[in-house]
Amino acid sequence: MALVGLPSISRVRLAVIYMTILFGLGYPKAWHSWGIEMLRRAKSTEIWTLHAGDTTAELSLREDQFVTAVLIILYFKRHNGKPKIRVETLDTLS
Repeated sequence: MALVGLPSISRVRLAVIYMTILFGLGYPKAWHSWGIEMLRRAKSTEIWTLHAGDTTAELSLREDQFVTAVLIILYFKRHNGKPKIRVETLDTLS
């Protein structure tokens, strides 16, 4: 609604509204196509595997973790060194 009230040239305003609608429609589609995520830990090793859609990433836990009464915050590191953070509720992990 704020875009409609902008004091600008109507063609520019229409282009901005059109791009906003395209982004608004594309974002949920991209988010939905990511698929279900599954985080698993191999019993014999400390390697965790994150499956999300068609992608798979191998992760290892960092030394520091954070646990509250309702949340578990897991700090991972990927094999390329980049960090990955997962926030889980207590009922999602055994």
